[in-house]
Amino acid sequence: MADHKKTLIVNFAADDPAAPISAYLAEHRPAELAAGIEAIVKREQPDRVILYAGGVDLARVNSSLQTPVETRFGESSLVLREPAALCHYLETGELITPCVETFQDTFEKSLAHVISAETAWREQNEGKKVLAITASGKTEFALAEIGARLISLMSEKPTAPVLLGGITGRWIAPDEVEDIVITSDALFDSLYLPSAEDCSVFQAAALVQQASAISCGHCVLCREGTWQINQMMQDIIEMTGNLESLHLIKHITPLMEAGSACRFGKSVGRMMHSFIQLSDHELKKHVIEKRCACGQCSSKRIFIIDPFRCNGCGECLPICPEETIDGKSGYIHIIDQRLCTQCGACERVCKYNAISHDATVHLPRRPIKAGRYRDRFSQSR
Repeated sequence: MADHKKTLIVNFAADDPAAPISAYLAEHRPAELAAGIEAIVKREQPDRVILYAGGVDLARVNSSLQTPVETRFGESSLVLREPAALCHYLETGELITPCVETFQDTFEKSLAHVISAETAWREQNEGKKVLAITASGKTEFALAEIGARLISLMSEKPTAPVLLGGITGRWIAPDEVEDIVITSDALFDSLYLPSAEDCSVFQAAALVQQASAISCGHCVLCREGTWQINQMMQDIIEMTGNLESLHLIKHITPLMEAGSACRFGKSVGRMMHSFIQLSDHELKKHVIEKRCACGQCSSKRIFIIDPFRCNGCGECLPICPEETIDGKSGYIHIIDQRLCTQCGACERVCKYNAISHDATVHLPRRPIKAGRYRDRFSQSR
């Protein structure tokens, strides 16, 4: 943008991976999108128009346009939501955030107006918002009325936190959902509704892993914060995390939210901070009990004593080298997951195949009589 021409840039390359709205509009609503671009061009009278496609196929959009445009291809990244970052990338090919003051000054002098593909589409669809809704492993696109309540997009009130906005969004408590009103903000680009089989800890770990890969690396808080949180979250879902790591994540996330140089780093910090606040109980299950209620986070094999098979014979008690098994004759035994080293000694000695690796098995909190436990839970098993 060094020639200082008045430029309109339509950005197709900054969508969240879970909500490829620009690609959806380019494929399914190209005529509306093109009409919106034409309306903005007529109103603003730019010297040139650039469609920055990233990797999106714009053939249908271009065939519907009357205005001459320049289509460019290249990187797709959430970092490019920053107008200054996109202009700098188009000028130099360098993907960095606008964290230097002179960099921002250069953008302001470039006379570039950057809009998203959805903003252009909304010229012909005033008051509408496109959302990518993911539930039960499937993603579908929906058109919602701006000003409508978020709960109107759900078949029922959720019982677990839901995620708005993907990597750069935030987790919402079930009780908050009814009060949230849909706006045009990118926070409402996507909605993730976990099912009973979905582990929110596993999902959050996947999100921060993506964030770490996306970060341009020029801001210390974003670069180091996403890297460290990613490492610790991977440990947690592999059942090797500890409380110290959990406390460190709680410390890092608000720092990222407050001090990162660009919206990407701040938003990732917000997403993880909101998750930590709402999911402390589930995180501690993974860290302390080494259990995932959904069975998704079991990449490291755990050892539990199945209360429906254990008859309290006591054979495993003296064989455990770490003395992690609690119990007595006739009572169901329990393995302390904080101390278990997964050596397998208990499994080798058990004659009743009571040692299990299924993290979803319901366990008693303390040793109780074997028969009583079986009678209590066998009907629901």
